[in-house]
Formats: sequence, C-alpha cells, structure tokens
Amino acid sequence: MATLLIVDDHEIIRKGIKSVLSTHPEVDDIHEAGNGSDAYQLMNNQVFDLIILDINLPGISGVETLRKILQKYPSQKILMLSMHENPAIIHQVMTAGAMGFISKGEFAENLNTAVKTILSGKVFISQELSDAVQTSQSNKTNLNILTTREFEVLKLLASGKTNSEVAELLNISPKTVANKLALIKEKMEVSSDFELFHAAKENNLI
Repeated sequence: MATLLIVDDHEIIRKGIKSVLSTHPEVDDIHEAGNGSDAYQLMNNQVFDLIILDINLPGISGVETLRKILQKYPSQKILMLSMHENPAIIHQVMTAGAMGFISKGEFAENLNTAVKTILSGKVFISQELSDAVQTSQSNKTNLNILTTREFEVLKLLASGKTNSEVAELLNISPKTVANKLALIKEKMEVSSDFELFHAAKENNLI
C-alpha cells in the first residue's frame, strides 16, 4: 500500500484530492502540506511513495520545490498539479524530473489513473496535454532555455505588469528585472518588446 503527500496551499483542493483517492485500492495513507518548505521538512521523517505537488505555491514555487526534492531524493515519484495547462510549463516540469502532470480541471477524471500509472513506475500525462506539449515544442521559440526566475519575469511582463510591479511581486529590484529582461531577449533572440510579446503569445503565456 502506498503513502502519499499532497502539497497545495488550498485546503479545499487537498480535501478534494483526498476524496477522489479515498477509494483507490493502492493508497493507504495520505499526508498534507501547504507549501514547499513544509513538504521538504516532512520528507525528513517520512518516506512517500508519491508526492502530488501544486506548481503555484506561496514562497518556494512548485517547480523549485520539485527540483529541490529531486536533488536530495532523485528517485522520488512526483505528480505535478496545476490550474493551468500551459505547454511550456508542462514541458519544463517534466524535463525537470516530474513523473506526471495533471490539471486541476481534470483531476476528478484522471487522478486515480495518474496515481496508479506513476506508482507502477510509468510516466502519466493525458493525451490532450501531451499533444499540446508536442505542438508547442514545434514552435520556433523555445522557452525551456529560460531559468525558472526568467520564466516568471517573462510571464508577469507579458501579462501587462510593469518592471516595478514585477520587482515587487518577486521581491527583487527593478534593476534586476531590467537585467533579466535583457537576458531573456538575448536568449530568445529578439530585440524588441513587440517581438518578445509575440513570442510569449505564441507560447500561450498570454
């Protein structure tokens, strides 16, 4: 029987996941954490067969938590959970070592299958999301060359935030935002804000 850890900052989501998995024949014990730091601490005292990890966490992001966990526990099975179905984000977490991705809109339908698949040692991603990722990867612009922080900066700027607003949201200086923006343009081989906006739109960031 498997022991699971659900990491999500919304209690209602954690309860929903537990409810869906309550009849899963392979799941015996389910623990909860509201953020990445708490999850990491729990792992010091408990072995989990599978971690269901939300991407959008307060403090340490889900992607950073994923990388931190796998750095210390490289064989840990992790299923990423997100409100969004952005192909670039899905590709990023799968490349980082997640064994599956599921959107919150489909977890009632696919969660049990995802858990069973990953516990058996296989990767899970729905066919619809898999097709979206493959289509995205055929685009000219590849966002996977960006670091997690650069990706966050680009996403916020593409949503209409100013440099100062991005700096405040990410707790960094406006100068750092400007430097990140220049580096993003260099990596993505664009020279103008218009080209950057187009690339962000092409990759479904806006």
